[in-house]
Parts: sequence; C-alpha cells; structure tokens
Amino acid sequence: MSSEKEREKEGKKFSIVWIILLLLIVGGVIAGSVYKNSLSVSSVVQHINLPQTGGLGTGVSVNGTSLVGSIETLNGNGFTMTLEDGTTKDVQLSATTTIKEMNGSSATSSNLTLDQLSVGERVTVSGSPNQDGSISASRVEVQLMPAQNNGGSVTPVVK
Repeated sequence: MSSEKEREKEGKKFSIVWIILLLLIVGGVIAGSVYKNSLSVSSVVQHINLPQTGGLGTGVSVNGTSLVGSIETLNGNGFTMTLEDGTTKDVQLSATTTIKEMNGSSATSSNLTLDQLSVGERVTVSGSPNQDGSISASRVEVQLMPAQNNGGSVTPVVK
C-alpha cells in the first residue's frame, strides 16, 4: 500500500515538473516573439530620433540624406540624378565632397572628380538637404556594373 502511495506522489511530482517546464517554454516563446516585434527598423529609428525619409531610393544617413539613383545631367558644380521612384534631385558638389568609384563586391575604391562622372552612372549620394530641395553632397559613390568592373563581360546562359 505504501509503495502505491509513494508511486502516486512521484507521479504527481513528475506531472507538476512537466507542467512547470511546459509553462516556461510557452512563456519564453511568447516573450521572444514580443521582443522580436519590438525591434523593427522603424521603431528603432523613431526611438533614436533619426529623420525618416520617404520614397524609393531614399534612406537615412547620419549626416542628413542618402539617395540612390542614376546621373541624368551634369553641370558645372554638380548633377541632376533620377531616383529609383522616377523623381529627380539636384546634387551640389563642393571642394570637400568625396567622389568614390566602388569596385563591385571588393572593398577597394578609387577617388574621382566631377569631370570623370558620366550620364547614366548609378550613384549613391550622402549629404544634407538645402532649402531649395537640392542636396549638398558630402559623399558620392559611383557603383560599377559587373561588365564595367575590371573589364569583364556578362554572357547570358541559355538552358
């Protein structure tokens, strides 16, 4: 009789341990899900009070604005670029603007001047917005396409 009661007590202890373990697992999953959802990019940007810019081809950078697009026209002190959403933006360069040619996936880059830029080149511009809507560029990165990088070529594969 006593062994039967002892087995019953052990069975209850075993059940209680499993119930507690199950509750801990479920609680951990729920807490992890809530934590993951609280770390969205927009909530982080809002939390640290960075400006949010809208439209395709725009983003956030520490010093103001970052734009992605292609050079539409060149002028004496900058260029007009077409953003990925089809809008255009005037970019003003100064003596302190850094212009870099980014060599594909490699970490190397080379310095360029305004007269070395070409219409149609894909660029990323970082800088500060001006009151007239243009951007005073602090950095321009020219993104080389694979066929431009190291004289390579792209050959289509037909299957």
